[in-house]
Amino acid sequence: MIVNTRWLLDYLDPHPTLPVLLTTLPRVGLDIEAVHVLSRELENIRIGFIRSKRQLEGTTDKWVLDVEVAPGEKRQIVCAAAHPVEVGWGVPVALAGTELPSGGSIHEDTFHGVLSQGMICLDGEMGLVARGSGLQVFHDEALLGQRLPDVTHIEEALVHVKVYPNRPDCLGLVGIAREIAAMLDLKLVLPKVSVLETSAAAVPVQIEAASLCSRYTCRVVNGVEIGPSPAWLASRLLSSGSRPINNVVDITNFVMKEFGHPLHAFDLRRVKEKVVVRRFAQGESLRLLDGRVVGESGEDAPLAICDAHGPMALAGIMGGEGSGIADSTTNVLLESAHFEPTGIRASGRRLGVASDSSYRFERGMDPNETLEAARERAASLMFEIAAAKSAGPVTDTYPSAVQKPVFSLPAETVTGYLGVAVTADQVKASLTKLGYECSDDLLHIKAPTRRVDVNDAVVLIEDVARVIGYEAIKPAPSPETPSAGSTTALDVARQTARGLLVGNGFLELRGVPLEPLEGEARFSQLDGPSVTLANPLNADLARVRRSLIPFLVKTAVYNATRRAATFRYFEIDKIFARQKGEPVEHWSLGMLLGGALNDSDWSTRRATDFFDLKGSVESLLEGLRTPRATFTPIAAVEGFQKETTATILINGEAVGLMGQVDAEYLAGERIHQAVFSAELFLGKLVPLMSETPAFEALPRFPGMYRDLSFVVGKDVPYAAIESTIRSAAGPNLEAVDCIDVFGGKGIAKDSRSIAVSMAFRAADRTLASEEVNVAIEEIISKLAAEFKADLRG
Repeated sequence: MIVNTRWLLDYLDPHPTLPVLLTTLPRVGLDIEAVHVLSRELENIRIGFIRSKRQLEGTTDKWVLDVEVAPGEKRQIVCAAAHPVEVGWGVPVALAGTELPSGGSIHEDTFHGVLSQGMICLDGEMGLVARGSGLQVFHDEALLGQRLPDVTHIEEALVHVKVYPNRPDCLGLVGIAREIAAMLDLKLVLPKVSVLETSAAAVPVQIEAASLCSRYTCRVVNGVEIGPSPAWLASRLLSSGSRPINNVVDITNFVMKEFGHPLHAFDLRRVKEKVVVRRFAQGESLRLLDGRVVGESGEDAPLAICDAHGPMALAGIMGGEGSGIADSTTNVLLESAHFEPTGIRASGRRLGVASDSSYRFERGMDPNETLEAARERAASLMFEIAAAKSAGPVTDTYPSAVQKPVFSLPAETVTGYLGVAVTADQVKASLTKLGYECSDDLLHIKAPTRRVDVNDAVVLIEDVARVIGYEAIKPAPSPETPSAGSTTALDVARQTARGLLVGNGFLELRGVPLEPLEGEARFSQLDGPSVTLANPLNADLARVRRSLIPFLVKTAVYNATRRAATFRYFEIDKIFARQKGEPVEHWSLGMLLGGALNDSDWSTRRATDFFDLKGSVESLLEGLRTPRATFTPIAAVEGFQKETTATILINGEAVGLMGQVDAEYLAGERIHQAVFSAELFLGKLVPLMSETPAFEALPRFPGMYRDLSFVVGKDVPYAAIESTIRSAAGPNLEAVDCIDVFGGKGIAKDSRSIAVSMAFRAADRTLASEEVNVAIEEIISKLAAEFKADLRG
């Protein structure tokens, strides 16, 4: 949800500053996802002067302007006639390449063969509340080319907030303002309402599906004049991401963003006799405002708003094309209703139709005060800006009124939960600020019905804590009775792995265990189909994940776009697949490396490579006290780069895989550096782990060392070479390490030179050179026989 802070301040007295607002929103329970301070983010908007104007050939609503954006520098701009412009005016101009904080991106485009190199910016398009007419006009030529924030005072910001599903009361600015007012002890300023009501006949309403629509209200507003909305309203819609349409439709959208409650306006001429709220009947269909045709019958048919002849709207989701507001509309039927969230959610999912209205109804709207306030506010605005002449009485069909839930909450209970002394007066004052009705003894507290999350007294305690401030709750020790819990070998493996990786500079992530259907096979080692959800919340959460790597890559992409291009992540969680038709879970450990290996020291900085990840995997397995692992190249797994993927084997059993993430996949996500990832099955590692570390005494006798260099084919994996060396060398081989790999001058194109260093040592004596020489000869013989290796001098 986008919040224009200047619009938000309309409902608060006195006005808090922007820093205070930004620190208060998290107390309300809203996550701040982005803040666009407009005085800073509109610096690329320049004052340009219109030097010529002509109508765009072939159109009646577009103009071609020559705009001087700097002394001697002109740009051609095609401008729509939504706002008049004149030669000699100085106007805000965004040239091609400009990103507007409201979400728009300006680029060169061609209209009827004429190139447009920028845009004349209305206030709302820049995220601003209108300054006067909605288009700022300057007449002082000295302002040519200057930045807009330097010549006009800009104090607001666009704040992107995340409203959680349990707080739909904050999906409107009044709801957010009410919470802020309670936190900061401010006055909530509600808009004034004035409706000229007559005794005309009301439109009858009949609810046939009371389980899906608990209340339906409407009133007729007569004599409206359809036209464009005034600048103050249009700019607010634009700044919040909505395009103005006409004054009546804009009023319903404006009030929805103001109070959070969706409304709908019908052209009264197209409503025949009465309004009936029922499911679609057999053979009925409806063309929606976006052109789609919907229709479905039966017990699960969607809810429709109908007249005596048939459906007019898909209830709570979208209006029908045949009953919408037109330029010729004079009388409006204004709907404000309450629809059950589950019905709206099911219909929207099944039909694939969504809207701002359905988003709100799915989460639960207030069937009482907010419903009524939104309806009256919209009717009042039709008098104010749509020239309405009169309004009929309200038709209110409410078969079973929703009552305010009642709770009992003594101050002692609040004190016990919060751990800080709270008086009855503090509890009552805090809850009253949020709209609760409290008796003096707190044994009778009515919660407002707009708070759909209030289903337990504990929620009231949270509200008290938010109002008095979490900073007032000081930490204090509390008595605790220790209890012994069982720790499994898998628990130990997870805890040990977590400590080892964090100690080696990895950052632990926790991802959502659901992901989209596409990319099912990407990075996965599991056999069998995925576990999919029968009724997912959305397409991005359609199945349980079968690999941890996609989320690690997604996090890397997210951070890389914010200039954090060094990745060292891990996650420990379950992955799932179906085996023999049943879901099976596997504990998995995912790792990801990318970017600079050591970005804190320029002298040693280099890019991460495959062997850095391999070393991290080996260190992890060593810390888990498993037997030595081998790495065997395999055909590329989807998601990994070809010829970089290896299976991790212990005692011949595959326990995971690793490789380089596919460069083409990353390039599509705007990462142009190598990224490496591995995934291990913890369930397979647990049986291989030694319960206690094994002690080995320091060697008493000296070792002997030999180096060998030989040429083998490029397709021979080093793991196979090392395995052959160990089997041929006998029991006295202590260690073997690859010290050099070379291909180039003097080496055949299909071959490479490998040099290894070997250490020999006996536990009970000093080895003789002859014993080592025999082992070396055996190694050379075996390498030649198995790999056609040629010894280099």
